[in-house]
Amino acid sequence: MRKKEMLLLMISVLICSFLSVMISVPVIAAEKTSVKVIASVTHPQIDYENDYDSSITYSYEYNENGLIQKEKYQQLHYNTFTWQYIYNEKGELIEEIEDAWSNDVLTYDYNEDGRVIRETSKNYTAWEYVWSGGNCTKYGDTYSYEYKNGVLTRQKESGRWMVDGEVVSGIKQSDYTYDANGNISNTAISFTNGCGDSSTAVSSYTYQSGVVTKAIFNRGEEYNITYKTITVPSEYMGLIKAQQRSVLQSNNMNAPVIMKKLQFCSAGNVIKSADETDSKTPADPANEKDSEKEAAAQTVLKGKTYTVNTLKYKVTNVDMKGSGTVTLTGTTKKKTKLTKLTVPKTVKINGAAFKVTAIGNKAFNKFTKIKTVTIGDNVKTIGTSAFAGNTKLTKVTIGKGVTKIGKSAFSGDKKLKTITIKSAKLKSVGKNAIKGIYKKAAIKVPKKQLKKYKKLFSAKAGFKKGMAVKK
Repeated sequence: MRKKEMLLLMISVLICSFLSVMISVPVIAAEKTSVKVIASVTHPQIDYENDYDSSITYSYEYNENGLIQKEKYQQLHYNTFTWQYIYNEKGELIEEIEDAWSNDVLTYDYNEDGRVIRETSKNYTAWEYVWSGGNCTKYGDTYSYEYKNGVLTRQKESGRWMVDGEVVSGIKQSDYTYDANGNISNTAISFTNGCGDSSTAVSSYTYQSGVVTKAIFNRGEEYNITYKTITVPSEYMGLIKAQQRSVLQSNNMNAPVIMKKLQFCSAGNVIKSADETDSKTPADPANEKDSEKEAAAQTVLKGKTYTVNTLKYKVTNVDMKGSGTVTLTGTTKKKTKLTKLTVPKTVKINGAAFKVTAIGNKAFNKFTKIKTVTIGDNVKTIGTSAFAGNTKLTKVTIGKGVTKIGKSAFSGDKKLKTITIKSAKLKSVGKNAIKGIYKKAAIKVPKKQLKKYKKLFSAKAGFKKGMAVKK
C-alpha cells in the first residue's frame, strides 16, 4: 500500500474513533421541575351603553424556560392585540415586539449586575431606570417605586388613563400588600385628577399552594383565572415566580404584564421556594387535601430574619436567579447551652441556598459555654464584639474568605489559645479585636501572609508580648 493511502486510512480510523467517543459521551440534562403558570385571565365587564359583554381576556404562551413569550389581549366586540417577548440566556428580557396600538419594538439594556437600565423604543424615545440599594426607584419621568424590606409596596405614575369611560389626567398610585407567605393579598389603585378628585379600585386574592384560586375586583366581579402545568429548568424558578406575581401587580390584570416597569424591579427579591424546586407536579388548588400536603409557595424577603437549625440569619441580598447572601445574627439557644459553633458556607432557606457572608455585631457576645468556633469560607466580615466575653472559648478557625475582623471581636476570651486563619484576603483587624485573650495565644496564618498579618495584629488590636503570629 502506498504511503498516501496509508496516511488516508490512518486519518479515517482516527476520525471514526473520535466520533465513536463523542457519540458515547452521555448528555447531562438540566434539572427540571414542574410548575403551574397562568394560562389566561379574564376580567369581566359590561358595556352598559351598548348593553353587551365587553370582558377582557389575557392569554399567555411560554418558552422552554417557563417565561412568557407571547401575550394576547382580546376584548369582546373590540380589538385583539399581541406582544412577543425575547430573552437572552440569563432570562433577561432583551426585546419586546408590540402588535398593539403602536406596533412598536422595545429593546432593553442591562448593567453588570443584571439590572435593566434602559428601555429604547423604535418609534419614540428611550427611558432610563434608576436603581438604589438593589431596587428600582424610578422609570423615565413618569414612574416611581417604593419598597419595604426589598419588596415593592407602591408604584406611582403620572399620565392619562381611561376611568369609567372618561380620559383622566393626573396621578395613578398602586399599593400592594402581602400575606405571611409573601403573596400579594390586595392591590389598591387610586386615580387623582388635577382637580383633586379621586377614585380607588381594590382587588383581593386568595391562594392555595401558592396559586391564586380567587381574585375579586372592587365592584365584586371575580376574575376567571386558568392554569396549566409546564416543565421548566429549575434554575429559572425565581424569574418564573416573579413574572407570575407581576400578573397581579399589573393594573389589576388589565394591562400588559411583562414587567417593563416591575418585573426586573421585583424579580431580584424572589427566589425558589421549597415546593417549586420539588420535581413533583404541584397540587390542584381545588383539592384541599393535596394543598395541605404541599408547603405554600413562599418568598424570601430581603431584610427579614429566618431561623435554620437554631441559627438566625438576616437576608442581605436576593438576586435575579434566586440565590443570595445572609448575615448570621445569633441563635435561638440560650447563652449557657451553646458549646460548639460551626458557621456554614451556605444555608438553605425555603429550599434555596444562601451564602453566609458575615457574622453580625454581638451575634455571640458573652456566650460563656462556647469552646470552639469554626467559620465557613464564604464569611467575609466578623462583626464588632461578635464573640466577645466567651470565657470558655479555646479555639477558633477562620475560613478562606474573611477580609475583616471587627472591633473587640474576640475581646475578653481569656482562654482563647489558638486562632487559625486560612484566609489570604484579610485586610483589617479592628481595635481590641484580640484584647484579653490567652497571654501566650498562637495566631496561625498562611505562610505567604505572615509578614503582612504580623502588622495587622498590632498592639492596637490587643496583641501582647508572649503571643505569636506564625505560619
